[in-house]
Amino acid sequence: MRLVAERGTLVCMTAAVKAVLEQARRLTEEEREVLAEALLAELGSDHVELEDGWDAEIARRDALVESGEMPLHDADSVLAEADALVRTRAR
Repeated sequence: MRLVAERGTLVCMTAAVKAVLEQARRLTEEEREVLAEALLAELGSDHVELEDGWDAEIARRDALVESGEMPLHDADSVLAEADALVRTRAR
């Protein structure tokens, strides 16, 4: 068994899981999508509720952006601000 960093979390991956993953990567995009949907369906309702929650959050944020209630910031400004913060803390 080995640990794999996935989205900031360490996940235990057995040799069997690793082998299946390697085989899955050889599938077409459509085949991987079908496989992923089948595996997610096996997880049960907890996963569906989580996915529905994210869908609702995405819709909420989209509505805020569309209505102008949520300000948007261009990437250059955000990166410049982050750079300034890092430089300030490095002193």
